[in-house]
Amino acid sequence: MIDIEIFPASYGDCFLVSCGFGEQKTNILIDGGFYSCFKHVEKKLKQLRQENQTLRLIVVTHIDRDHITGIIKLLIKNGKYHNPKLIPIEEIWHNGFKHMNLRELLNSKFEKNENSILNLFGGIPKNETNEFEKVNAEDSLNLCGEIYKNGYSKIWNSSVNGQAISINNFDSKDIGNVKIILLSPTKSDLTNLDTICIEELEEKGGIHFPYKDDDKRLEKIWENIIASKKDVLPSTFKKVSNTTESIEKLKQLKIDEDKSIPNKSSISFIIEFDKKKVLFLGDCTPSNIISKLEKLKNNGYNLFFDTIKISHHGSNKNTNQKLLDLIDSENFIFSTNGMRFNHPDIETLIWIVGRETKTKRNLIFNYETEASRKMRDETMKKYFKNNYEVFEVNPDIILNPQIKEKSYCLTLK
Repeated sequence: MIDIEIFPASYGDCFLVSCGFGEQKTNILIDGGFYSCFKHVEKKLKQLRQENQTLRLIVVTHIDRDHITGIIKLLIKNGKYHNPKLIPIEEIWHNGFKHMNLRELLNSKFEKNENSILNLFGGIPKNETNEFEKVNAEDSLNLCGEIYKNGYSKIWNSSVNGQAISINNFDSKDIGNVKIILLSPTKSDLTNLDTICIEELEEKGGIHFPYKDDDKRLEKIWENIIASKKDVLPSTFKKVSNTTESIEKLKQLKIDEDKSIPNKSSISFIIEFDKKKVLFLGDCTPSNIISKLEKLKNNGYNLFFDTIKISHHGSNKNTNQKLLDLIDSENFIFSTNGMRFNHPDIETLIWIVGRETKTKRNLIFNYETEASRKMRDETMKKYFKNNYEVFEVNPDIILNPQIKEKSYCLTLK
């Protein structure tokens, strides 16, 4: 049995995957959403601790506030690795500064200067009431810093001897009683993170490179530059009339792929347990993973999954027809409340349900959004021959903020 706990993470991601029964469960936390999501995660972790369970693995798919802030909060609240206040953590997967070549590149590129440039970059605020604000990096928190401070560096990518989580380093790993098949990133995807840091430093006057700062301070700069590169203009929700012409036009629409380098560095993977398979795509792009999926298919691997967590909250720039020609499932998860970026895009949903199917697809939304309401429309469902169902975990939450958010657990038996 696999339980997938889908937490209310605003427009971010946070999932707990539990495989097995009783104390023999393997629990994997995938991303942490924002600070505001942590209260839901904390409640679940306390329950696991009472059942003598551990977090076998935390996967931080990539650097972005809507994925890492809740993890930072978890590490702070959990305290020291060897004496955890909430729950024992056995391993953390995260590609951080230490897995890059930025220090070497900076030494060769910029003049030596003792002045810190931390004040030129925004970061994650320590004050949870202002979690969406940008603050001076000098006064900010960073994930790698918390990993070091509380002794979690001992378990940082430990199953690969501290190397980067990359398909250049391994294809799959057994974590407890679970098999994880890695789909992305590549070494090249990670190298590109250094490239955008160099460009940003040059733009801000690279001669102020803090040559004598220790790597922990440089790490904070690196992390905040990467996070800042995720800021993109929100998409506009497409108004869809209930006509064949309008829907067909969206089905055929071609969208340029997401060019975000941080998104392309996402850790995406398949979780296998007891003949069940779940595909977690992080915020990756189709070009990141199609070749790996095709290789699996050519080797006889069945790409029909028990559940698929759609990439980047259902953005139309992170899913396309070529990818959907390879993968399918009865369950599709979309994690977003639609704020800021208006995800999920209606095109993504139409592309998913607009394919021939022998089974009814379930579109699972952890919040009600404009797109989920449109897919709930009876005329839309009739057009697609009622080949899908819509499940909204938190209906009306945006219009009625006094309603308490709740998690949802999808059980695969």
